[in-house]
Amino acid sequence: MTAKRPLWAYAKLLVSLLVLVGMAALGGPPLRAQDAPAETLLVQVLPLRYANAVEVLQAIQPIQPEAGVTLTASAESNALVVRAAASTLEEIRRLVAQLDAAAADVSAERPPRVVQLRMVWLVGGLADDAAAVPPEDLEAISHDLAQRGVTNLTMAAQLLVSITEGETFSVSGTAKVNEPCLITLTGRLGARDVLGRRAESELSLRLDFTATSAAGADAPLLCQLQTTVQAPPPGQSTVLGITPVGSKPAVFVVEMLPDAAPPEDVKKD
Repeated sequence: MTAKRPLWAYAKLLVSLLVLVGMAALGGPPLRAQDAPAETLLVQVLPLRYANAVEVLQAIQPIQPEAGVTLTASAESNALVVRAAASTLEEIRRLVAQLDAAAADVSAERPPRVVQLRMVWLVGGLADDAAAVPPEDLEAISHDLAQRGVTNLTMAAQLLVSITEGETFSVSGTAKVNEPCLITLTGRLGARDVLGRRAESELSLRLDFTATSAAGADAPLLCQLQTTVQAPPPGQSTVLGITPVGSKPAVFVVEMLPDAAPPEDVKKD
């Protein structure tokens, strides 16, 4: 079976073909005024359905702005904004469309990654004598935190949830921080680069943790942490952040475990 080329290789090939069919001005010196009349520059927004706009922009960098072509990427709308002459604009539009279609093919051929996410909620100075001590595998982290003044840590909760790359997840439960509370963890593991330019170790991980008192419907918010980080390598525990629970420090530690099938009791939005 013939090995498939990475998508960025096709991008380079397509750019080379464009040069051969008349876009040499994009990669070489600009035409002189007496050689050809100046064309009116147009601006067009090219939305992408499958590929990442920033990564597509990087893939077609051989098209230089010095030749009268301006390319920018909008991460929010996942689109490219192109400013170029009409003839050049049409060729760029075709190139971007082919890269977007190729990204769809790559995404369909590769199943999404499924991993287990472990998050440990540690709180310092709890009055409850029955509070659980931190897990043994977090002793090094506890020692490092103690040197920074965060001491007497106990484990308020430990969550374990299977998450699928590119999908939002949500899990909830109960804990006790001097009083019973309801906890919720939502988030998303960012999808891998469909152009093959980013390693799995560079996946983003977005998490939103909240803890509210279990006293009633209008219970106050006890603790909240919202963060987006680079997903840690499997088996490596990482401190996400420290936030107060009243006058006590709360520490959040996250770890990515080996791939696993998602359990049925995990709610996915």
